[in-house]
Amino acid sequence: MLHSIAQTVALTNWGNSALRRGLDLQQAGFFPGNTVFKECKSVRFVDADPKTAAGGEADYAADPLEWIKILRESRVQLLRLHYSPSKKEDQSDRIASSVGEGGRWFIEAVKVLASDFWEAHWEKGEGGKASVVYKRVSANESVRPIDFHSSLEEINSRLEKGLKAMAEFARGHGQEKFAKSFEDGAKIAEDSKSPLASVSYPDILYPEHFSLKAKRALGAVQTAWVFGGKGSWNDVRLDDDQDHETYEKFSDEAYTLFCRAIVYATNSGFLKE
Repeated sequence: MLHSIAQTVALTNWGNSALRRGLDLQQAGFFPGNTVFKECKSVRFVDADPKTAAGGEADYAADPLEWIKILRESRVQLLRLHYSPSKKEDQSDRIASSVGEGGRWFIEAVKVLASDFWEAHWEKGEGGKASVVYKRVSANESVRPIDFHSSLEEINSRLEKGLKAMAEFARGHGQEKFAKSFEDGAKIAEDSKSPLASVSYPDILYPEHFSLKAKRALGAVQTAWVFGGKGSWNDVRLDDDQDHETYEKFSDEAYTLFCRAIVYATNSGFLKE
């Protein structure tokens, strides 16, 4: 999973644990101790909505702890994650995501009668450390509906079947390294008892507030995420045109499923599953 996505997911998850269950984020060591902040020089928040920031950008919070404190004081009820595909015809979001483009990820801060929407902007600095700014790009908008037509059980079943198919395809075309990643992800989605034990961001959520099924979805996606960086699955080129067309189809479908699984697992935090 891309670092930028993982951090947005963690802010939503841990933020909900604070807003809805009273978790003390400072005492829990969320910031700066969580793994999603390990490559960050700073993580701050600004208001960039023209209606509330006088057409420019206004400082909002110096770090995630202050952000959650202000949200609570502003009567924010909960946080929800949204993914908005770019729908570009010339390049898939799967390819664009490897260079920080493609679809957009938002955190919706739901208040009593309206919502604010936050989006991260990353800038790499010296030594590889990133300066991250979350911008309130829209304030006091209508609450955005969430699709809960699927269950986490169905999401994990689709992940398991899809990743097994990807593994078979990859191995059949000499891509053993990627086949193993897909197989490992499928096993996590299927029946792992410790789905976040061996992933890059094991503390992406506060474990006591999320079901095993939600953890499996996020663990499977982290394990099987191969879309980004030099030498990634995105760089594979198969000699046979028909095979490569199948590769493109499988890959785009997997990326779409991964994004859906991330959104659903994150927003399911306090569902009884």
